[in-house]
Amino acid sequence: MIKLSEFLRACARPSPRHLAALKIFAVRNQPERLDREWADLAWLLRENLVSSEEIRELAERYGGRKILQRLDTGFRRS
Repeated sequence: MIKLSEFLRACARPSPRHLAALKIFAVRNQPERLDREWADLAWLLRENLVSSEEIRELAERYGGRKILQRLDTGFRRS
């Protein structure tokens, strides 16, 4: 029988870049989620798990216009 801790270690987890892409998709599809998702993106940025250039690239590629605007305002609320 496998231990829970071993199972959790074996489970796939999204990379920080994939997590950022998911957040951008969420905002693109539901713009009212910007503040909620931005908090997570800002945390990824603060912890140096993704760069602002990576977020910008993902937002440009996947249509995250509101994310680009937030990046351009220097993290202030838009």
